[in-house]
Formats: sequence, structure tokens, C-alpha cells
Amino acid sequence: METLALMTDMLKNPIFDATELEKLKTQDLASLEESKSEPQSVVSRRIGLLNNRYEKGHPLYRMTLDEEIAAINAVNVADLKSYYNDFYGVNNSTSLVAIGNMDEEALKTYFDKAYADFKSDKPYTEISDKFQNNRPANEKILTPDKKNAFTLGILSFEGSEYDDDYAALQVAGEIFGGGFLNSRIAGRLRQKDGVSYGAGGNVGVDSNKDDKNSSMYIYAIYAPENAAKVQQGFKEEIARYIAEGITEEELKNAVSGWVQEQNVSRAKDNELAGVINTNLYLDRDMTFQKNVEDRVKKLTVQDVNKVIKKYFKDYENWTVVNGGDFDNFEINQADKKVD
Repeated sequence: METLALMTDMLKNPIFDATELEKLKTQDLASLEESKSEPQSVVSRRIGLLNNRYEKGHPLYRMTLDEEIAAINAVNVADLKSYYNDFYGVNNSTSLVAIGNMDEEALKTYFDKAYADFKSDKPYTEISDKFQNNRPANEKILTPDKKNAFTLGILSFEGSEYDDDYAALQVAGEIFGGGFLNSRIAGRLRQKDGVSYGAGGNVGVDSNKDDKNSSMYIYAIYAPENAAKVQQGFKEEIARYIAEGITEEELKNAVSGWVQEQNVSRAKDNELAGVINTNLYLDRDMTFQKNVEDRVKKLTVQDVNKVIKKYFKDYENWTVVNGGDFDNFEINQADKKVD
């Protein structure tokens, strides 16, 4: 209870110290300055900019580096106080999840009393982020004198956790890039070709049944001189995955691994609290997770191969950005350079 009281005091009575704000801004600006030449940072930002579809000022607008620096410099104590006064407090969507050996009634009583006067007049409304196809691209960004190169690719698709294909997509993503050593992507680039220090990918499915804004991604960390081989590996493995699908052994191992991951996650208080909170927000309970797990256990090779052909697309359809100290790595788009 002492910890909760401290948390409540900090939340309800913030100091907004100008000196501390300047320290935070200095730290953030230093981090951004350092990221200017880091392959993973510049690649990730460029991916976002290529697929940005919102006007400047929208909460989901993707900032350029210069815009983010300017935004941080512009923050002041008066603005923070104004935002706090407008938005902080209990509103129409507030939820509380607590896990552990505790007195449930005492906890409820505490929050009812401590937060009775901590209200926000702003009603919560979710910001819609509807599905939209990604922009096909394959760009190169030069990051001089950096030892490692980084490639990231994303492919958007329309789907949600409520679709019949959700269970099969979980397994398809696990086999495609989920395993650090034994996925299709890691197996090709790291194990077979030996051209990557780390490679993989995954499939992320939207929990919003209306937006259906889902996507999958691939990545690789490698020496710049292996860039062409990494490109070839991605292209060939994706094509092979679509054409040939998975094997019975891959399905068995993926299902077993996925179910074990869910069991481990539910045994961690913080992760379980997150799942319960999400379920509260989406007006569902743990029966949803149980039903998905039951469907995963019943999947056949044909089920998974069907969704692979339905959702996966050849490499040319992905948004791909490569960052590194490249020499003779040629792709069609014009080079970009980071000073």
C-alpha cells in the first residue's frame, strides 16, 4: 500500500521541474543525434516515412528526424502542465488490473477513495488506423564507417484477431521468422548461407476488428559486403514459402512451441496483466485466448499453407530499406546518404 500511495502522490501532484525537463530534453536530443548514423534507427524511421499517410499534426503522423528534434526543443513546462490538466485523470475507459497475493477489497477501496477527485473531462475515443497497403520499395541508405548493416522489410495485409485465419497466421509467422535459429528466414540467412548475425521476422495481427491494420516484417543484421546475398536470400525464401508451404514436422514443432510460449507468458504477472487489460478494453475474456489456442492445436498443414498463399506476397511487394556502409551493393532506387 505504501508503494501505491507513492505512485498516487506522483501522479496527482507532479512537480514539473524545469531543470529536470531540460535534462530529459538533452538526453533525448543526444539519443537522436547518435541515431543519425545508426543503420537500425535510420532504416526504421525511413520505413515509417515511406508508409506515412497522415498530415503533420495528426497523432499518427511519422516525423522526420529534424521534425522530432524541433518538437522536443519546443516542449516547455507550461505546455506539459496544460496537457496534464486536460488529459490526466480517471475517464470513461479507465480500468485497473491487479495480480498477486493481495487484499482485493482493500485495493478497490483504496483506488475508489484516492482517485475520487482525480477525474478527466475528456472522454476516450480510439484513433482509427484503418488498413492500407504498404508502399512497395527497396531503398538503400549509406551509413559510413558502421560495422554492421541492417535490412528491414514490412508487408501490410487486411485482417484481425477475430478472423478465422488468425490461428493459422500465428503458426505461419512462427515458422516463417519467429525462431532465432530454426525459422525459414534465420535458417537461410544465418544457418545455410552464413551471411547474417541475426535474422527473422513475424506476423502481427490487429486486435481491432474494424481497422484490420495488420502487417508482417523481416529483418537481418549483417556485414555490409553481404548485402546482395541477404537480398537474394529474402527474395528466394519468401517465394519458396509461398510456393511450397510448410511441412508436417514444421507444423508440429511450431504448434508445440507456440503453445509453450503462451503458457510461459500466462505465468508472468506483468504479461498476464497486459492480456487481461487488453481483454477488458476489447470487451472479451480469457475464453478468447483459449479458443485461439484450441484452434492452433487443430491446425493442419493445408490450413497453414492456405493462409500463406492468401496473405504472403513476393519480395517485390514489400517496403524494404537497407542501411549500412555499402560499397558495391546495387538496387534500383537512388541512394540516400546519412552524414
